[in-house]
Amino acid sequence: MRLEQRPDVLVFDCGDTLVELVPSREVICQEVLQAAGAAVDLALIRRAYDIADALMKQRSSTERTRDAKARFLTDYNSALCDALGLRSLAAVVDPAMQAAFRSGPHWTADPSTQAFLAWASERFPCYVLANWDSRLPAVLDYAGIRPFFTGAYCSEELGVEKPAPECFARFLEATGLADKRRLYIGNEYLADVAGSRAAGFEPVLIDRYGRYPSATDCLRITDWAQLRQRLDVAA
Repeated sequence: MRLEQRPDVLVFDCGDTLVELVPSREVICQEVLQAAGAAVDLALIRRAYDIADALMKQRSSTERTRDAKARFLTDYNSALCDALGLRSLAAVVDPAMQAAFRSGPHWTADPSTQAFLAWASERFPCYVLANWDSRLPAVLDYAGIRPFFTGAYCSEELGVEKPAPECFARFLEATGLADKRRLYIGNEYLADVAGSRAAGFEPVLIDRYGRYPSATDCLRITDWAQLRQRLDVAA
């Protein structure tokens, strides 16, 4: 599928689009489960995370205190254990998972992402719009990619999450991009494709791990080289 038209501006999701956890959440979960006496394959953990993500949507605009975030994570980890058929371990897994995520992983941008952003930011204004809390700029800084972006906006700052149209509307109001041709690139269909399309963006789904079919009703890419090729052709 081609781009409908050459965009004026590129807008990106953040987590698992621009940056990824190292070690991954699946690896962290596997290690926690092993310590609790349960050996679980990574593929099954990945599927359980997909289920938990669909059931439990974090609300960065309302979960602003440490206690509120901890309560959400307890509910999320319970849903994850249910998806794995391990509800009996939830009381052990939850505190261990929360401790592991506080101390272990960090967000990184791989070399291909950095190279694409260096190329893209020379040709288009680039922005970030993500369901994230106020730490978003620090995450981009740590990953070494913040200089590529004209601005970065999180749902906590905007007061509403994707896919709600109001999230995109507030972003457009804040940036003054309403009259521009806008491409939105993300890794989740509902939040990033359906949400951005309803707000007048052309969506691009980045699907590195084959979670979506080739028949997906938008431009679907598996790596940045494919998007660069489409942008070159659109030019």
